[in-house]
Amino acid sequence: MITVTKKAIEAFYAGKRLAIVGVSRSKHDYSRRLFAEFRKRGYDVVPVNPNAPDIDGIPCAATLKAVTPVVDRAIVLLPGDKADAAVSEGLDAGVKMLWVHNMNRNELAALKAPELCAKRGSTYISGYCPFMLMHHPGFPHGMHAGVAKLIGHMPK
Repeated sequence: MITVTKKAIEAFYAGKRLAIVGVSRSKHDYSRRLFAEFRKRGYDVVPVNPNAPDIDGIPCAATLKAVTPVVDRAIVLLPGDKADAAVSEGLDAGVKMLWVHNMNRNELAALKAPELCAKRGSTYISGYCPFMLMHHPGFPHGMHAGVAKLIGHMPK
């Protein structure tokens, strides 16, 4: 099992350009709220969705390999086998930090992504909601973070 550290989380948020793989065309989807929040916080966010020409007027890349210039961090919001493929593709494209989210613990446990990242010397983050670990996450994510801290489930 990979241990996610506070230092890794802070390093991820320190970069101001990232890709989000699996941004939905649906305006009400979690991925769209995450995309919008990063943009609101001043990040240059590249949406990755092969089935959408753009998200909120920002052109979509079909794959992580198609993102130019290359990003060094990405959030992957895809189910199991698709997540592994996106991580592998991201590593091949030069992405150094990958955060996999939006699946259950069994799906996360079955991923090959942690080993792929370890072999390539890249940072792998999972098991935490990106909203929850942002500075000043707001409601309800701040409450989620507070409960996680109370029960000892925050990165150290």
